[in-house]
Amino acid sequence: AKHAQGWSIVSRTASTKEPQNFSELLALRHDELGGVDLALMNMLCAQGLPGADDLRIQPCLDTLDQWAKWVESETKRHLYRFQRNPSEFNNSEGYFRVLMLITVLQQDFKVRYNPARITSPESPEPDAAFFGDSRDLFLHGIAGPRAMGTCISMPVLYVAVGRRLGYPLKLVAARDHLFARWESADGKDRFNIEGTNQGLNTPEDDFYKRWP
Repeated sequence: AKHAQGWSIVSRTASTKEPQNFSELLALRHDELGGVDLALMNMLCAQGLPGADDLRIQPCLDTLDQWAKWVESETKRHLYRFQRNPSEFNNSEGYFRVLMLITVLQQDFKVRYNPARITSPESPEPDAAFFGDSRDLFLHGIAGPRAMGTCISMPVLYVAVGRRLGYPLKLVAARDHLFARWESADGKDRFNIEGTNQGLNTPEDDFYKRWP
């Protein structure tokens, strides 16, 4: 079994380079972007778009911080399940932790895919409709009262919350899709993360080469 050590909340502290608006974000050098909180960066990019008229970034960031603390608490409370039977969780503590993260966000905070945006790959929604409301595309639509998103914003949520817990999570872009990936520093624990439906799925890379 792969056991991670020392997972805990990573404090989010504002740096001198932390941008306050979209223009300041664009002005950062590439090497400076890595120090910007993913959630902050995401919502700065929503400024001025339809559906972001009442965008209040700091309350959303506070919500994500609170959610991360609750995920941490629930993960610690249930960690005995992994320790008792690692094979139930693919012998990966990373898998267990991501499963807990998604389960807590979906069940305790009612995060879900916006049903109005659900379509089949064979009959995609017109771009004008799908991209017409920034709340379906950026974190302020999930970290606010709606608690709804799409395959564009839900993976960002999981990575933003997971990084607050110190998890090695990345965003991956595929055709007409975005998903997350757990990739340990040594590369030994690596799996893709799908959490737009209920629970957790972990498709192999080949799935995304063929889909949709």
